[in-house]
Amino acid sequence: LSLSLSDPVCAPQRWAAWQLHDPDEDSGCVTVLRRPNATAASLSLGLRGLTATAQYNVSWTGTEGSGVGGFQIARSATLAGSALSALSVSLSPSTSVVVRYAKLA
Repeated sequence: LSLSLSDPVCAPQRWAAWQLHDPDEDSGCVTVLRRPNATAASLSLGLRGLTATAQYNVSWTGTEGSGVGGFQIARSATLAGSALSALSVSLSPSTSVVVRYAKLA
């Protein structure tokens, strides 16, 4: 399942974000790009398809200065589905991050 999490307009002042979600495995990934002239310092993702009461292993890779959910240094965390759904990403201009998540058994 592929979901756009941002305005689909390709403009240098806009963020871009896409979620790929596997409902059978309750896992997926999100790609987030902050374009060069985007004025907002962060983007609330509004992830979809998650189980609010489940726990998820979340990991991310990105460029220097990226922050996911308030974690600037750590590159992984365990989050409840409700927290993961409300995740926000902070990036410097012209940078990106990929967030991966998987429901814990």
